[in-house]
Amino acid sequence: MIQDERDVAVEYDSKNDSLRMAGPPIGGTGALHAQVLVGKDRTLIGFDLAFENVRVAWMLGAHEDVEEAVPTELEVEAAQGRIAYKLPNASRVISVDRYLK
Repeated sequence: MIQDERDVAVEYDSKNDSLRMAGPPIGGTGALHAQVLVGKDRTLIGFDLAFENVRVAWMLGAHEDVEEAVPTELEVEAAQGRIAYKLPNASRVISVDRYLK
């Protein structure tokens, strides 16, 4: 069964071309196998995360809008009691324009 999460904060670091998400802990720190869920025009729809027996879908959009699932590894970091998931080289996978400040 896949746990569906909707409360995901996303921010883009243009200097390092990485997308950072804050969310609930899924496993330990290090690399985490995931799929980036991409929609029309390379829009970020969400993430499908897997760790041992746990699968979580972090959705920023509707499941029906997913056109492609791109395999990747997220970097998982713990800092100040929070868990951060980082997608390196984000602009290769999604359109980052909406996250630019």
